[in-house]
Amino acid sequence: RAWPILEEHAQKSADVCYLRSLVENSNAKAIAHQDEALALDPGHAQALEARARRHMALKDFPKAFADVERLLASRPRSPQGRFLKARIFQALHDPLQALEQVDLAIALDAEDPSSYVLKCEILAESHEGGIHQEQALAAATHAVDLEPEHPGYLERRAWCHHGFQQYEEAIADARRCIELGPGSNAARL
Repeated sequence: RAWPILEEHAQKSADVCYLRSLVENSNAKAIAHQDEALALDPGHAQALEARARRHMALKDFPKAFADVERLLASRPRSPQGRFLKARIFQALHDPLQALEQVDLAIALDAEDPSSYVLKCEILAESHEGGIHQEQALAAATHAVDLEPEHPGYLERRAWCHHGFQQYEEAIADARRCIELGPGSNAARL
């Protein structure tokens, strides 16, 4: 304890509380640290985003939604806020709202492949008779185009192909996915 003044200041810093939350395995303990951070700085965007993710992991969607709304109130152009809001609507089985939010996330950051993967998932989950097939595959393909060496994006597109009975394409993506990341679920295709 050579620097008690610095330690005292660090214990009261919103950033330190937020950083402590990142190393917690327990959602409850992480949320407690995020609560501390937000008590010190109510607009701490990273703490709001992290707490929303923890609430989502606990399937406490009203609290996750409230955090995302607070985040977007202070940062309406936050692609991550829109992405999280889309995930919440997806979990609540509201594909139209989910698609609206993911499209906003893409409009704010067209280079983030995770938004295209989410769009693919939403479209694939909500397809009826192949109505969204082309859009889902286009979104998955865009994610792969942005990061062609990412096994997860290839796996998502492989599963999309599989779901639409495009087996040759699914196998090709699955093989490439396994080459890049042998521990993936693509081998189950």
